[in-house]
Amino acid sequence: MKLLWPVLLFTGVVARGAEEAAVTQYRTEPGLRGAIDAKGDLLVLFFAPSCEHCKALMGPYTEAAARLATNGVPVKLAKVDAVRHPEMAKAYGVAGYPTLRYFKENEVQVMDGASAGRTADEVRAC
Repeated sequence: MKLLWPVLLFTGVVARGAEEAAVTQYRTEPGLRGAIDAKGDLLVLFFAPSCEHCKALMGPYTEAAARLATNGVPVKLAKVDAVRHPEMAKAYGVAGYPTLRYFKENEVQVMDGASAGRTADEVRAC
């Protein structure tokens, strides 16, 4: 994802509606597994709606997703409400919030929210 730095750094801000549409929310394990098995690059944010750190990250995360989509960068950003779907959080080893999992051709990198950054430009470093 380090290659995304120049793309995110020099892209403009897009409308909030486009940002929100750029993040796919998964509600079932088969749906998420299908996206992972597609062998593309997928960054998944496991969050708790009441978590202040998650709330702080959500805006920049959706902004980063929109910037990637607008610039044709083949990385998809997704999210999972881990409180409503604890079985999905458990399946991916989520122990706290926010937790990011980066899937590249079925291989996963584990990141915690504290090291992931809190701005749209920092999300790219995941």
